[in-house]
Amino acid sequence: MTVANLQTRIRAAFANVRAAGHTSPVTGEQDAADELGTAIFNEAGSGVQGDTGDIKMTIRASQTGWLLCNGDTIGNAASGADHADADLEDLFNFVKDVSPNAGGIFGNGDIVVLPDMRGLYPVGMPAGGTLGGGAGTPLTDEENREVGAHRHTEFANVNVAGTVALTANNQPAAARSTVGSFDYGIDGGGTSTDATLGRSGQSGAVAGTSAPYLQFNFIVKI
Repeated sequence: MTVANLQTRIRAAFANVRAAGHTSPVTGEQDAADELGTAIFNEAGSGVQGDTGDIKMTIRASQTGWLLCNGDTIGNAASGADHADADLEDLFNFVKDVSPNAGGIFGNGDIVVLPDMRGLYPVGMPAGGTLGGGAGTPLTDEENREVGAHRHTEFANVNVAGTVALTANNQPAAARSTVGSFDYGIDGGGTSTDATLGRSGQSGAVAGTSAPYLQFNFIVKI
């Protein structure tokens, strides 16, 4: 919410009081509404509560004036978005340029996706970076992820007694054995008495490689 939105709401509140048959006790109604709106915004909206588009961590599951960064969609009342309200226009205009969004027009009923911080680390955007861009697979609940799957290969030239026929995929059953988690086999192609003995495989369980972390909610200011 911007200060202009707040001023408009306060003006509307004064007008509703007058429309109900009450006489406004304030001289210069609109000026008073603007002053009051600015004061409230500066004291709470911009200072304590944050500005539209600000993101913060919290232990709250929800907070008035904020939305969870969980990939929900937002748009105007006719958009059919997860959060559809005229008050979301300011946030919409920020989020529409944040990846994976590619623009949009609030008044047309377009929708945009809120940042989804679930299972992800926030990282400062480098020069020339993509706002909201990222890579990797989100962590699951309290996951201590192991190192990504990979192989280590060692080779040594050997002389094979006799002739060994090598299959196209270099894994002939007759010239292959497995010890623990490693495969030992003849590497090459065709038929030869000289070949390369290779060892390739993945190690067993390893300690998790995720940086230590605590899980909290990320929320964005409307």
